[in-house]
Amino acid sequence: MKYILILIFSFSALSFEYTIRNKKMQFVFKDKKLVSKNCEKNCEALKAKVTQEQIDNFDRENGKNPATAACKVAKGEIVKAESALGHETFFCKFKDKSYIHSGHLL
Repeated sequence: MKYILILIFSFSALSFEYTIRNKKMQFVFKDKKLVSKNCEKNCEALKAKVTQEQIDNFDRENGKNPATAACKVAKGEIVKAESALGHETFFCKFKDKSYIHSGHLL
């Protein structure tokens, strides 16, 4: 039992590194969402709320994929990131320089 608790605690403290525009950044899970490490309780990334209806309306008007649409509806900027293994993903960047994984806006 002692080892299970240590493993759970260790996983929740994990951080993930991605490179965005040639800058290495750390990301952590907060409220089950992957956000930039600088994201505090009141950061824009965690406050962003998007409904499926908003995404559907944006998609029809602009022909975007749902994650991009969600970022635009939330007033963010979609940015490409790369992991240390070379895997690409996308984050939504906000004016306060907080980031959230684009898939976690939905």
